[in-house]
Amino acid sequence: MRGACLTMQQIADLVDGIASVEEKHHIRGCPACRRRVSVLRRMGAAGREQIAEALDEVEDLVQKLLAAPRSEWWKIVRRDEYQEPLVARRLLMYANDARFKDRPLAVALAQAATTIVDAVDDPDAADLRFEAWKFASAILREAGRYLELPNAFLKAAEAADATTKPVLASAAITLSRALYYSEPDVWKPKKAKALLDRAEAVFARCDPSRMYALHTARAMLLFRVGDMPAAREAFEAVLAATPAGDRITYLYSLMNLLACAWNWARQEPTSSVRLRRSFVRTTRMAGRCSRPARDG
Repeated sequence: MRGACLTMQQIADLVDGIASVEEKHHIRGCPACRRRVSVLRRMGAAGREQIAEALDEVEDLVQKLLAAPRSEWWKIVRRDEYQEPLVARRLLMYANDARFKDRPLAVALAQAATTIVDAVDDPDAADLRFEAWKFASAILREAGRYLELPNAFLKAAEAADATTKPVLASAAITLSRALYYSEPDVWKPKKAKALLDRAEAVFARCDPSRMYALHTARAMLLFRVGDMPAAREAFEAVLAATPAGDRITYLYSLMNLLACAWNWARQEPTSSVRLRRSFVRTTRMAGRCSRPARDG
């Protein structure tokens, strides 16, 4: 190191506290490198401050919106100061938090976010626009607001085409439509199955991590059709594939399986024996849930 200044990567390592002993020794005797370290630290601090200020401004806008009458939100989010991707992203975060606590609020927040992303003229916001409309489609379905879904699906499909991964994004909307046709108040199981098959072909090829949601949807469809043996088998596969460390998802999977086992047992003459066997098998699988979660 003697006689040669550090590279920018080595300077960055020093700032991050991961430099080698030789680099630390060099910096003590090199005023030029010390200055570069000092400048980089000031730049980093300034950048963090600017990010913090921007996030504070976004949070302030969101809080003002939340404090206003909900009937006025559609006008408020059209103001210039709200036409920012960060504001829409923050609204979606709040909407997701409210998803199971206050569904009407989640719907209103999602609609506010879609209003913003549709107005933002920024090619880099294409993925965010899709995420906003995908979430809006899901929350409208969960809220039973089916009349609004065709437009939401159309908007989501249009947004999917402009994303960085259009095939995968389109498959996500295909899954969302399958869930819609699986709803008891809509109930078109053949359409739902065809859409699940189409989405599965894409997920299996492009993103296997999404197969959990698809298998859960297929198991639920089988359950609603009344094919309890097939549904139980599907729910068992879902439960077995769910990481025990993901406690919430694991418990949802477990509850689905127990509900399926209960309904299947009630349909059979040997219900008491079958139910007991199902619960024994399910309880053994659930043993993982009581063990402490481990890293990795």
